[in-house]
Amino acid sequence: MRTTVPAAQAAGRDREGEPDAEREAGRFGALLQYYRRRAGLTQTQLADFSTVSVRAIRDLETGRARQPRRDTVRLLADALRLSDERRSTLEAAAGRGSTDAVVRSAEAEAATAFAPPLAAGGPLFGREDETRLLYDLLAAGQDRLIAVVGLSGVGKSRLTLAVAQALHSRLGIPVLWLDAARRPAGGTRPIQSDQAAQPWQRELLENPDDAVNDLAAFIGDRPFLLVLDGQRPGRGRPISGNPRAAAEREPLLGADAQLTLLGRCPKLRIVSTLRTADVSASSLLGQRTLRLSPLVASESAEAHGNLPGAEPIDSLTAAAQLVLWHMRQLRPHWQAKQRDYEAISALSRSLDGIPLALESAAAWSLVLAPARLAAIAARDPFALTAPPADRTRTRSDSVRAGLADAIAALTPQAKRLLSLVSRWPQPWTLDQVAVRSGYGFGEVSRAAHGLFVHDLIRAARPEGDAASEEFAVLHLVRHLVRGPFQQQLAGSYVRPIGFTAQAATPVSALMRR
Repeated sequence: MRTTVPAAQAAGRDREGEPDAEREAGRFGALLQYYRRRAGLTQTQLADFSTVSVRAIRDLETGRARQPRRDTVRLLADALRLSDERRSTLEAAAGRGSTDAVVRSAEAEAATAFAPPLAAGGPLFGREDETRLLYDLLAAGQDRLIAVVGLSGVGKSRLTLAVAQALHSRLGIPVLWLDAARRPAGGTRPIQSDQAAQPWQRELLENPDDAVNDLAAFIGDRPFLLVLDGQRPGRGRPISGNPRAAAEREPLLGADAQLTLLGRCPKLRIVSTLRTADVSASSLLGQRTLRLSPLVASESAEAHGNLPGAEPIDSLTAAAQLVLWHMRQLRPHWQAKQRDYEAISALSRSLDGIPLALESAAAWSLVLAPARLAAIAARDPFALTAPPADRTRTRSDSVRAGLADAIAALTPQAKRLLSLVSRWPQPWTLDQVAVRSGYGFGEVSRAAHGLFVHDLIRAARPEGDAASEEFAVLHLVRHLVRGPFQQQLAGSYVRPIGFTAQAATPVSALMRR
């Protein structure tokens, strides 16, 4: 697939029977317009800086003036502050060099400037099916508005980034990445620093809805991927009523702006990553939804350790393999033993297979053995869900906060169900809940569906077993609703839900054991 910037694209359309001089002028006008917009200048401003009349600039961009003089090209290039390479490209488009260089230079510039950000590194364990599905959807271009939804720390950004890099490297599709995680206190919307060189892109930081027209003109009708990482639907009120929280709930790009871009750019794809706590059925209307659940962590290494010829590492689940990979990155010469594999499997189960929690726990392996980490996670998993070192001292436990927000977003019926089943150590069925709670089976089913959609419960058996109707509450969720956080959650409930008063063991006490 060949990717061009609008200037090269407009120039590259081969109009049959058109004289060479006319095609030359068309390339020059399109390229001049592209460089002017790239510099963030209007035609009037360019006329003021270059001393070339507004009418002359307009005629050049529309192709009415077909043979610009060398002095005119020089004045325009000086006013636009073009580099030597771009100046040569503009002169070539004016008929003073090879016109093929215009297309090649513009294509190379777009491919370089609009590349996805660098990945954090590391393989995507257990995400083969999701990666293939998202890539196929975006490559085909039929589903142009896609939402990747999951808990905080489940790997939505990492998965989307891997797919964006594959699309860019294999198909040459430019990528514009907007990241809500880099939003400063004032609420300004962030963008990759290397993609903010153009003034209209800096305007996209401050007020993206107003920059839609320039962005649509830049994208045109070529393939393009826009990623809204950490998008918020923009509905509902923040849990805490402070202005910063309100600003953080604003969407990176509003729904109307997205629809405008999709309408004007027929080959544009938009991917949003959203937390489960921030979405509802109505907020996802019109979007293809890809739900990203925690990694499989239910099977232990010892369950397959006796298979003939099997290596211990081959028996690990995707969650345990991720923990092991991070530990080996920190300690390359460490040789894991069978008891380490078993401890890593137990650790990944206690942290419910949430990649960010697993990565944070693995960081403790520099000073704590896997067996000690597994014991800590069993008693107080949130002691390990934040990294041991925070250089900026501003990072919060996003895993814990994401789970708390997901619980707060539940309906009253789902909250009552969660308060009941979180006290059951064994897997349960909907029939058992209906009998013990006194609620009807339909109401229990709807409440359980809400818990499942928010990833607060999971199937007790592998997903391939379609006949399974047994469920279990996530270990992190069980600890959250039965620990000291119950006081903060109970206030948002419609009626008391009977949380037990079991207190979490302090981290300092666990470290002494």
